[in-house]
Amino acid sequence: MNANREENIRRRAHQIWEDEGRPEGKDAEHWERAAREIGANDDTKSDSALAGAAEGAKTEQVAEGLKSGKGRR
Repeated sequence: MNANREENIRRRAHQIWEDEGRPEGKDAEHWERAAREIGANDDTKSDSALAGAAEGAKTEQVAEGLKSGKGRR
């Protein structure tokens, strides 16, 4: 696990612990919940990055078509 992701999970788990009134014995549960949340955020970011890359490629194709005259009627 990369250090930045682990730190994000640690911080989120701590926040969950505080939000729940600092209960004892729930550290593993809080860690797992935080890891799922952070993982979901990572997946969303990855999906957005892929969508952005695909849109960028499409824009480049349209621009190339216009430059070459293929986009004219």
